[in-house]
Amino acid sequence: MRRRFVLILSLVFLWQGYCQVISDLDWVSPLHEGMAAVKKGNMWGFIDKDGIMKIEPREDLASSKTNLSGVSEDSEMEYPRFVEGRCLIEQTFEGIRYFGFIDKQGKTVVEPGYINATDFRNGFAIVTQYSKQVLGKNNLLGKDVVNYLAEELIIDTEGKVVTSLMNSRTFVPNKVKDSPPDMHAYFIGERLVAVKGDDGQWSIYKF
Repeated sequence: MRRRFVLILSLVFLWQGYCQVISDLDWVSPLHEGMAAVKKGNMWGFIDKDGIMKIEPREDLASSKTNLSGVSEDSEMEYPRFVEGRCLIEQTFEGIRYFGFIDKQGKTVVEPGYINATDFRNGFAIVTQYSKQVLGKNNLLGKDVVNYLAEELIIDTEGKVVTSLMNSRTFVPNKVKDSPPDMHAYFIGERLVAVKGDDGQWSIYKF
């Protein structure tokens, strides 16, 4: 009897040691780079290829539209994912969304400070930043006359700015409170970028 009890207890410990159940999830993505996004309420987290929760559900993980072959209801779903070891995060300040990146440990490697951002490709990402220029002062209203400019930059996986794409243009912050502004540059090859100028014409940059 004692031997049978020890055997049952051992089997219980083995089951607990080799089986982990994560329940009450609203959705689970396919694996990307060994990590799968899991949704719980309005939050997202990540499990690894062994089904272990590596990043607990949090509110700042940003989704990107991804094609899902073999999914009958929707061929495209929006969910966070890792690309080249980085996942987009977002924070909202004064109604404007700012983007940055975390690594697979959940550590922020690029602070949210860009109003748009792409996934990484060949070690680089395109991000949109905006700046404020004080042009003068309206003495009648007692306010500064300001001009906002947006432009694209290329950063590496540590957040270092590699180059500016020199495509600054007038930007109105209030117009992008619901969604990020259009990106005026995109990768067309390794270290090769197509850039749209303020006049609507495109140029090709090698960096």
